[in-house]
Amino acid sequence: MPQPTLTAALQNCRRDWDGAIADFDRALQFDPKLAQAYDNRGDAKTETGDFDGAIADFNRALQLNPKYAKAYDNRGLAKLSRGDLDGAMADFNRALQLNPKLAPAYAGHGSANFLAHNWTAALQGYRRFCELSQRNQAYPRLFIWIIRSRLGEREAADKELATHFNAEPGTWVSKVATYLLGNLSEVELFTAAASPDANTDRGQHCEAWFYAGMKNVLGDDKWAAAQFFKKCLATGQKNAVEYHFAKEELNALGQ
Repeated sequence: MPQPTLTAALQNCRRDWDGAIADFDRALQFDPKLAQAYDNRGDAKTETGDFDGAIADFNRALQLNPKYAKAYDNRGLAKLSRGDLDGAMADFNRALQLNPKLAPAYAGHGSANFLAHNWTAALQGYRRFCELSQRNQAYPRLFIWIIRSRLGEREAADKELATHFNAEPGTWVSKVATYLLGNLSEVELFTAAASPDANTDRGQHCEAWFYAGMKNVLGDDKWAAAQFFKKCLATGQKNAVEYHFAKEELNALGQ
């Protein structure tokens, strides 16, 4: 594999998406038929909010390798961010046909159904993700709590969320969980979201506004919920699923 691809992988780990894209560009100059480089570059473009560019890269990866399950999953996420739920679901389905144990595709299913307010199907998707993957469960666990609470299972949802995050104390996401469980105030949540790194600060505030909005939806304070969702959208974090969830919740509130 060309050295620029290895460099790009390091850039990805450091969240330097522009640097990663530049390195994948160089990798593709060495080998224009490297499907993985197109897929990875598309993933980086998704992170920067360039969803059209990302989809074009995933399309090219799939032209080169029509059985590339991960590229279908990644394209589904980009389509989800563009609001193409049907297209996203078709890609997640195809990814799972090719690889029934591709955990991220189940999370994608969950998010697409969350946006469509298909709560039972969304819950199934997130649960299947957690069954298949022992890593990166934090956010799906928050979404499971929201869904179960909306389905009238608040007490059981609280117990499940507390059990998971008791094993992961001190992280930003654990603070969100503590807030959802009623053990952290809104002010404390927003204070915890602050970071000296501008990108981290913006991303965590996007999430904080969304979860505050959802808690107010569950508490039937629609006005407060709408204000928080608007603040979430004002961050412009279109690469965050919470941004798109907040946008849909505002639509559901008639705003």
